[in-house]
Amino acid sequence: MTSTRKPLSMAALFLAVSALLVLSACGGGGSSSGAVNNENDTSSTPDGLREVKAARFNHEDDVVLLAPGSLLDTALLSGVRSVANLSLAFGIDATGSDRIAKSRNCGGGGDLEVLSRDSQQVESPFSGANFDVIVTRENSCRESTLESGGAESLANGVRKIGYPISGDGSDNFSEETDFIGYEQSGLGLDEPYVVSGLFGSNVTQHRWWQGHTHLWRDDPDSDSYGDAGGVAEQYSIVYNDENDGAGKYSSLIQFGANAESMFDIGYAPNGDTSVDESYIEHYQGVYGLEILKFNGTTPSANCPQGRFHVKTGGVGLYVNLIEGEEEDDTLYGEGIELNGNLEMEDEIGNTAIITYDETAKTVTVELNENSAKVYTYAEIESLKAQRCFL
Repeated sequence: MTSTRKPLSMAALFLAVSALLVLSACGGGGSSSGAVNNENDTSSTPDGLREVKAARFNHEDDVVLLAPGSLLDTALLSGVRSVANLSLAFGIDATGSDRIAKSRNCGGGGDLEVLSRDSQQVESPFSGANFDVIVTRENSCRESTLESGGAESLANGVRKIGYPISGDGSDNFSEETDFIGYEQSGLGLDEPYVVSGLFGSNVTQHRWWQGHTHLWRDDPDSDSYGDAGGVAEQYSIVYNDENDGAGKYSSLIQFGANAESMFDIGYAPNGDTSVDESYIEHYQGVYGLEILKFNGTTPSANCPQGRFHVKTGGVGLYVNLIEGEEEDDTLYGEGIELNGNLEMEDEIGNTAIITYDETAKTVTVELNENSAKVYTYAEIESLKAQRCFL
């Protein structure tokens, strides 16, 4: 990487590392590995693992920069889907016999303790069954696993992972049509689960989250989990820290208000097109993102950041994923085409309606029922550069 990055949307900055880091959400066995390639100390909690600060909608410019667009790849659901399907590809029984069953030493040092395994009611919104729940504590555990992408990772903290023991999602993993899971990472804001080095990255993640996921497929013989859609509920606060050699990047992201008021998110196929190319996304709840460092610099105080309530309007956002030269024509050059509406509200009651129009390549903001203001993609990118990443 270099220090001359194209300005990204607020959500995309987190997305860039989240797609890798969230992949440890399903648990699983480890293997011994070679020399330690990541010396990050993950035993301490950073100052500032806290709720994302509240945002304020003072002007349409604030809203257009805060509007998150598609959040699917930033949320827990996308990472869980990736690990579930990697497990299928490698013939690993991710919900059954291949799960961690006893304490052991980690291949590169440290250890993993199995604190308990029992049948629990985790109050899943997707299953009324009891779950087979394993609670583990990793103590400076260094090893390469499927979830770490084959690279050696370093982890500290407690995780609680479970799958239903009856009903949907309880049959043989390779033959099921439903994948239903639960995870808690960490014990609270003051005692998060901490991991670094996944996929050979130099990113350290401190996370406190609780989440329920449900993925489905029509034909176990030919389909992957999530091909027919998926839904999730999560409450999470995650701090990410990266130093790529050219600059320091850190962020704090929040989904959900608390464990009793989680963030709901899901997606469904858009017609006959594969969900890997196009889908309809819906979500609702409290969401917030703070970029703490960008290229080693704290963003300007004039850069709008923070948490707010947001939900998709109508049936949801129509999302098309674009590759190749056409990526540059999408908002922020992220390769995501968006059509649809969002409804946003800040803590003091300011409301906004956002409309994405990929054909016109505009985003329209209606703040507090005032006249709508239309922004072109170029205007939004310029505004981002001026207010946030000078």
